[in-house]
Amino acid sequence: VTALGLAPLLLVFFRQVSLVSPLANLLAVPVLGTLLIPLCLLGALLLPVLPVAVRTAERCGAKVVYDSHELYVEQEYTEREKRAWKQLEGQYIHRATAVITVNRSIAEELEHRYGLSQVEVILNAERRQPQPEKDDLLHIRFGLPATRKVLLLQGGITAGRNLETLVRA
Repeated sequence: VTALGLAPLLLVFFRQVSLVSPLANLLAVPVLGTLLIPLCLLGALLLPVLPVAVRTAERCGAKVVYDSHELYVEQEYTEREKRAWKQLEGQYIHRATAVITVNRSIAEELEHRYGLSQVEVILNAERRQPQPEKDDLLHIRFGLPATRKVLLLQGGITAGRNLETLVRA
């Protein structure tokens, strides 16, 4: 269902769709998702999921990778909420098999804050490559003049993220 539902978006953005992928996903996703993956690895992408992932892994003998792709406890919470999140993270982060994050500064902060020996860094962006040939796909799709600049935001839109500053820049 997901593969078929995403087909129009794949056509718009990538100008191609695999005819085999919906059939392959129909078989592979249920088999891998329900049998193989839970038996070996659980991932916790956000702090609120970490306790559930750790407890589930301990029950079934799986491993947990905690992806702390941001300093979750430093978001726009009250001081009381920040203390609660920090306590929760401190309680469960040592029980994860591995902790990963997106840059060295967050890794160092997590290592310092929780006494971890090694937080792995997996960069969420590739090294800069030569500029690809200009593509007017978004301009054409949304009827924008070729001279209009397009800012494409990937990520959440929440208060305090300084998006206004980004747009002005």
